[in-house]
Amino acid sequence: MYVLMIGPGLTVRGGISSVERLIVECSSQADFSIAHLSSYEDGGFLKKLFAFGKSIIAVPGIFITTDIALVHIHFSHYGSTLRKILLLHYLRLFRRPIVMHSHGSDFHIFFKGLPGIARRFLQYSLSRTTRIIVLSQSWKDFYVNDLQLDPSNIFVLQNPVETSDPSSEIDKGYTQYLFLGRLERRKGIYDIVEAFAKLDETADLKDMRFIAAGDGDLGKVKALIADKGLEPVIAVEGWVDRERVADLLQASDVLLLPSYNEGLPMALLEAMGSGLTVITSPVGGIPEVIKDGVNGILVPPGDINALIQAIWSSRDANLRSELGNNAKDTVQSNSLEVYCKKLFKLYESICHYSLK
Repeated sequence: MYVLMIGPGLTVRGGISSVERLIVECSSQADFSIAHLSSYEDGGFLKKLFAFGKSIIAVPGIFITTDIALVHIHFSHYGSTLRKILLLHYLRLFRRPIVMHSHGSDFHIFFKGLPGIARRFLQYSLSRTTRIIVLSQSWKDFYVNDLQLDPSNIFVLQNPVETSDPSSEIDKGYTQYLFLGRLERRKGIYDIVEAFAKLDETADLKDMRFIAAGDGDLGKVKALIADKGLEPVIAVEGWVDRERVADLLQASDVLLLPSYNEGLPMALLEAMGSGLTVITSPVGGIPEVIKDGVNGILVPPGDINALIQAIWSSRDANLRSELGNNAKDTVQSNSLEVYCKKLFKLYESICHYSLK
């Protein structure tokens, strides 16, 4: 039997595609095969519109030629939610169980900003699904309390993580800080630059380096770095491929991700799996994974002084070793193998119930 998985193309930049790739890679462990259908591609408006239209046209042929037992739809917020709700109602015509998998860091903002009639339609639509997967207990609480959905239909499944052996602590002569993600205010990149600028006013930063990797506001971030005179300390690489991500994780000591809103970011989990010290914010599902001073450092979003203090304290190699080791131990329980077993067990329970 096949699971029809619908979401961004597997080569699209972002955390959802990373999760999709990992699920596809481990599907050989199960009695299910994954038939992936791309509903979104990187590029301009017309390319994105074409990808969505193509996915709608392709659906009937997939059901005719493939034994689809279940549909698994990934969505985030804003346009992604609107597209996937349309797909949800279309796919209900084919009378298969449907799982909606929520990844949206700003979904709560999106939902509360909708007109009343649109909120009610979204609530109704999601109540028609077989199961909804969310990334944390806090997100389940939101769907239950704000969208008034049945808690028994909401399944908490934290994102998977692949662990790797951290590189041995080599004295590079400096501490390397890393940012992975979209360069935008929500992710806290501007706060990081401001923090380094304030540190530069009072301390010698010769033993510190910061690399920011990701797409988004590249020009604005580079301009701010230049304005602050931080080019010797901060490098912006733009978007990098998976191989480069692995290299950066191996070469770095600390991940900086002081976000304002999150689901449960893959960058954070990957850094924990690589034994890095994580400095992040207690938003979304993060505080269910990171315990301040135990396996990471939590700072309030937008609190530059707290971020400065966290960055400065993380120069201590002994502290980094303790936090990094604890972080890696934390994510061992949600390894890719464990994650896939949980997901495929959910698939099996849904299909078994639907066939009764």
